[in-house]
Amino acid sequence: MTVNLESELLNRKEIKQKKKISRDTVLIIIMCLIFGAIIGKLINLQVVNVNMYREYASSGSHKMVSYSAPRGEIYDRNGEVLATNKLGFTLIFTETKESKDKFFQTMDEVFEILDKSGEDITDGFPLKVDPVRFEFGVTDKWKEQVERLFKNDRGFNYEVLYKDFSGKKLADLNESEIGYIDEKLKDMTPEYIYRSLIKKYELFNIIKDDYSDKEWESLLNDKDKLVDELINKVDSNVIRKYMIVKDTMKMQSFNGHRPSVIAKDLKSETSYIFEQIQSELPGISIQKQPIRYYPYNEVASNVMGYVGKIGEQNKEKYEERGYVIHDDYIGITGLESKFENVLKGIRGEESIKVNLDGRKVKTLGERPATPGNSIKLTIDYKLQMAAERALDETMEYMRELGKYKSDKKTIDDVDKSNATRGAAVVINVNTGEVLALASRPGIDLNLHTVPGRLDNATYKEIFMPDIEKFGLEYIYKHELYKLDEINGKRLKDKAMWEKIKMLMDEMYPKDKNGYRTDKYGTRPKPAYNYATQSLIPPGSTFKVLSAVAGLEEGVITPETKIYDAGPYKKRYKNFNGASWMYNVYRGSHGNQNIVEAIRDSNNYYFFEVADRLFEKKGVGTKESLDILAEYAWKFGLGANMEDQNPNIETGIEIEERFGPVYYYDFGKRINSVSYTQTLYEHLLKGEASIWVGEYKPIDIIPDNDKDSEEVFIIKKDLTSSIKEQMTSEDKIDTTDIDIKVRELIEKKREYGELYSEKDIKGIIKTITASLYDARSENKSGVNLYNAAIGQGKNQFTPLQLANYIASLVNGGYRRELYLVKEIMDADGKRIEDCSKDKRIINETGVSQETVDTVKEGMLQVTSNINGTAYSTFKDFPIKNGAKTGSATFQTNQEEYGRTSYATFIGFAPYENPEIAVSVEIFDGGHGGYSAKVAKAIYEEYFKEEILKINPEYEFMLKEQEEE
Repeated sequence: MTVNLESELLNRKEIKQKKKISRDTVLIIIMCLIFGAIIGKLINLQVVNVNMYREYASSGSHKMVSYSAPRGEIYDRNGEVLATNKLGFTLIFTETKESKDKFFQTMDEVFEILDKSGEDITDGFPLKVDPVRFEFGVTDKWKEQVERLFKNDRGFNYEVLYKDFSGKKLADLNESEIGYIDEKLKDMTPEYIYRSLIKKYELFNIIKDDYSDKEWESLLNDKDKLVDELINKVDSNVIRKYMIVKDTMKMQSFNGHRPSVIAKDLKSETSYIFEQIQSELPGISIQKQPIRYYPYNEVASNVMGYVGKIGEQNKEKYEERGYVIHDDYIGITGLESKFENVLKGIRGEESIKVNLDGRKVKTLGERPATPGNSIKLTIDYKLQMAAERALDETMEYMRELGKYKSDKKTIDDVDKSNATRGAAVVINVNTGEVLALASRPGIDLNLHTVPGRLDNATYKEIFMPDIEKFGLEYIYKHELYKLDEINGKRLKDKAMWEKIKMLMDEMYPKDKNGYRTDKYGTRPKPAYNYATQSLIPPGSTFKVLSAVAGLEEGVITPETKIYDAGPYKKRYKNFNGASWMYNVYRGSHGNQNIVEAIRDSNNYYFFEVADRLFEKKGVGTKESLDILAEYAWKFGLGANMEDQNPNIETGIEIEERFGPVYYYDFGKRINSVSYTQTLYEHLLKGEASIWVGEYKPIDIIPDNDKDSEEVFIIKKDLTSSIKEQMTSEDKIDTTDIDIKVRELIEKKREYGELYSEKDIKGIIKTITASLYDARSENKSGVNLYNAAIGQGKNQFTPLQLANYIASLVNGGYRRELYLVKEIMDADGKRIEDCSKDKRIINETGVSQETVDTVKEGMLQVTSNINGTAYSTFKDFPIKNGAKTGSATFQTNQEEYGRTSYATFIGFAPYENPEIAVSVEIFDGGHGGYSAKVAKAIYEEYFKEEILKINPEYEFMLKEQEEE
């Protein structure tokens, strides 16, 4: 018993000790967990998420708010403001805990106030609704890239990454895998993106109050069903409003959570409402910001250019330069774009103290925004307005005349109902300053200064027109369905629907993406600068240069008389050129000298001048065919593209195009294109330009889609050999062509197509005939004849035509043209004189006697009763010289509802020229109409002098006179 008792006591003691140890252990473990949690929290606060909490702590005390800087102003030459900034009220949303929690309630009230006040939210969001679609506002060239950037910025590339490349990072992907993601992004439809963004931005919270908490919790388990509920209950335009704000917040999160712009350029009354209830709307505040403003709306719109938001395709470029992508505006076109670095200001910053809800308490410090530098132009805004108004009024008058025909046949019997586009240029002949540069139609620049101000319909009309709709309207308006044929395609006896389809396919063919294009330039383009970018044949205005060349080369003198014998058949019996007097009336200009020939625009005279130049330099030689071009280049018309550094500029600061003037090497290249095309058609039909006997038709046009790789290479080599032979100066050698044809025939035999030796010889003869035809035309004086009267391959801009006349009458100096006179700081102090370094590009070297003779001819155009501009200038008190022109669009232009360009070039005053003018009206028929525009320009420029001469003078633009 004793042993058992002792044993029992020992056991109890052991158990007791074990129990004691167990409690201590538990206590220690608990203490370790508590301290571990504290240490973990400290690590999380001070190491892992230190930046996040530092930003949060900072946001609870103060914030840095940046705001836009005013762009520099743009003035005309006399200090008139053409572009400035006005104070705008901007509604912004700042993210805080409170504003995020109450976002939907706040936005409900914000949208209601905006709607009642007639204000729109800032809308540059490319995802549209009704139907859901993308509208990126870029050309097809950029569309795919911009859409991909849009989707990437919203994380859809990561969606593909996590799904199909789990565990990988974007940086780890190879080129093939990146291409795979791009293809997947391309497959994501606008509808998919729309629904996905609703989920990402939790926009279904719009309808949360319609459900109990329990119902809502249940719905949250099925997001797709919840999206359907939202779309069924709420108007898509309302959903999109919330989406725009949420998307702006998302994009701003990449820039340190800057405030998001909800609406810009609010009326002062609307901004006052928001300021009064700001305390009730978490995150909402009014910010004062400069907004670009153009006092004259459309005036000089194609010179000034417009501003806009930074596009997706240019984000990185401008981010690197310090721009705030979703807030700053940049110049998109014109001077606003070319002088972006000058006009751009430096953003301002304000340090503000905020409460825990993120609301501003007071300003702690501020660095004011620095306005950009300003520019003063050479443009005279009154002269600019006169040019634009005169173009508009003249074109309206011409459209009213429309298809008017006189009882007797005249040179003016043309359809002017499509006179919808025009340009006018005024240059100071002694300085190169551009005093006016008008292009019509224009655009209201103020529509571009705030996102959403340019409505969809206007935007599409300017930048993405519905060519299908326009084409149908154009065809019906001009009654083109009444034509018997178009471009050789028979319309007669076709059903109406078939006629319309054939007309549409010919005039507005579809590109590779299925979009209709305006093949023959029938539609006016408001954002296009017709003054600097439209390449048009100069017509009879080029005769002035032909006269210069003839006089300088000594093939004519001022006294040389040439008789107008009707059709010009001196060297080429099949040439159909003749004077307009013969073509219209079967009459003759009689025996004329050069002054009279310029006055009457006598084609026959200038054909003879061209032929004499052709003969002097050696018939059919390169020198003989380049003679007119040599003079044109001196005056800035066209350029010698054979030079390593061709002179293809006028000096103008905005974008311009340079077209060709005819010269031998250029003509060869153009002819080879047209002759190979004609040859292809002959071969496809089994025909030839001469009789070669019958042969089986053959297709030698390389086609990647239809041809095998081997056949494609043979065809490519064959066509290259043909083109080479067409332009070669060596004796025609068809050996290589013969070999390639036989190789092609051999391959065709493999596919069951059998060609006899007779067929092969017929094919070779057809090709050889085309080679002889092309080479014959290459060396033909007809090229020079056509060039001498401004037809054929000559194409220049109105700006280049004005400079050509300025260079003629100013003593023979072709000056660099310019629009910007000086750069000034924000206080108006000049910091750069842009005019002092302007150079003389070249001297023409033309004798004074030649200039005087040609000027006399141009004076006769405006002052002699037989002059082509006499009816316009007969009572004008300032002597001036001019030349009109009526260059054809193309030989069968009437088939497309088009007619000749109405061209005018001139200078004034006659004795000591100050300005040169060029005017162009598309489908204007005759240069006499463009003369009216020039007269209005002269009236504005010489207004004071005119009134001194005749205080009762009646000006064309009466409203402008009263102004």
